[in-house]
Amino acid sequence: AARRVAKKFDAVICGGGIVGVSVAERLRVAYGLKVAIIDPNAPLSMTSAVSTECYRDVWSDSLMQGFVRRSIELIENSAVLTNNEFTMNRNGYLFLATDPENPLEDHPASWCVRNDNYVPNKSFSKPDNSCNFLSSAPDGFDVLGGALPRSHFPFLSPSISHAVHARRCGWLDSQQFGMTTLHAATGGDERDAAQLWSGWEIEKIHEKNGRVSGVTVSSVSERERIQLETPVFINAAGPFCKVVHSMLPGGLDEDPFEELEVKNVLHAKAIIKDTKGIIPADCPMLISADPINIPWTDEELVDLSESSAEDLRETFGPAWGDALTACLPAGAHVRPASGGWLVFVWEHAHDHIKLEMLSNGKDVEDDRIGTPRLPEFYDKHVEAKLDDFYPQMVVRAMSTLIPDLSVYADGSVSKATMDGGYYTKTADGRPMIGPGSSIDGYHIISAFAGYGIMASAAAAELCAMQVVGGKNLDVLPDYAKAFDPRRNLKSRRKETSVTGASGKNSHEPHGPFSANDGTCARSRIGGSL
Repeated sequence: AARRVAKKFDAVICGGGIVGVSVAERLRVAYGLKVAIIDPNAPLSMTSAVSTECYRDVWSDSLMQGFVRRSIELIENSAVLTNNEFTMNRNGYLFLATDPENPLEDHPASWCVRNDNYVPNKSFSKPDNSCNFLSSAPDGFDVLGGALPRSHFPFLSPSISHAVHARRCGWLDSQQFGMTTLHAATGGDERDAAQLWSGWEIEKIHEKNGRVSGVTVSSVSERERIQLETPVFINAAGPFCKVVHSMLPGGLDEDPFEELEVKNVLHAKAIIKDTKGIIPADCPMLISADPINIPWTDEELVDLSESSAEDLRETFGPAWGDALTACLPAGAHVRPASGGWLVFVWEHAHDHIKLEMLSNGKDVEDDRIGTPRLPEFYDKHVEAKLDDFYPQMVVRAMSTLIPDLSVYADGSVSKATMDGGYYTKTADGRPMIGPGSSIDGYHIISAFAGYGIMASAAAAELCAMQVVGGKNLDVLPDYAKAFDPRRNLKSRRKETSVTGASGKNSHEPHGPFSANDGTCARSRIGGSL
């Protein structure tokens, strides 16, 4: 039986990633609530620790654009208040096209025009990375044609016909940003500071008279159990949100039960030391806007076609095994990082990898409530399957736009390292923020599929408003209703075989440059960019 200890909180948050920490900070600072953060791991670990660290206010979805723009505004305010201790910049995103026929409507510029947010400028606006960028850096975007892209970025290929520079984009130090937010939540007066319960995990969510009444937590190391009293429980468990959701009273014991329909997919990036100084530190994120034919050598083509085809199909998906020697989708990207490093990402290369599943620490055949095995899963699949090939592929892809990068392709000049985490996705690509069941006081804030850092501030703001203000949608932002988690609930019978978060019945990812069948596609921004 749970050992009864007098522990009362206004809200308990499951998950100490950037989103959970941001909610704790908002509830404490804006509303003075007493909050506990429960996480079996250290705060800001897992995917929050290996973020691509970028942000953008350019979205094809007008609701998402308004949501993320609000979040960027809040993060910029924090940068000013802290003298930019998390080194937020506004280097921008530069979309590069080599096809003169690539129409403007495939670029983020046209999305802004359709949303009436910007008027394009045909000259390049140099980014201002000082902490005063809020007042001095221009908004909008630049359309660069002819010789203009290379006049500003001489390392680019002469084959580039035009480019679009989105200005209110960039990156920051995600770990420092997270620590700044965590300190605001847990620092200062102990009487109202949020409590961080690292090394503890949720065992059960309790309900009384249709409302959350508390949770049972257990120590990971000693298995000590404590019951915490709270009227509000917030599921911010990231890739584990499905498991936590199943702990609601009744859970899988009810028939039919309400399953949370989300999908977990891999996020991986390659990091290479720019020993040749090819890309300057103040350069924008560089993104391919056209399909790419990777420039393999004749010897490599023989290897790909003869000995590796089956393995490549298994690793990258059935369409990719053949497409690797032909035309690949747009979306490869690279950015400079501090210390002279380059960060490469191309999500198409790992969107198709199936995740192993577990439930309550054990392998299960019925993975209705499955979630990635961590950290064993990452060690097995990312390092073993992608480490030798993924960096070569993405570096070669970007070398079609930045020819000097080819020196890093085979790893002999500067060997790549890999890291990454997990993206939790909904079918429509939008997050889940709000009440998550018919039980009052249960909230979900999850499914930030590659935009957790950039959206965390506005997500926390919205979640806190819902916790404190209840269900009055009239006072909430216009995007609140679209993010209602209950759109992703589905009743299922216990005896029905159900594929899990990455099974074949799961929704296809709504990632960047959507071309999930491996065919060529032009630029579609989303996911981690």
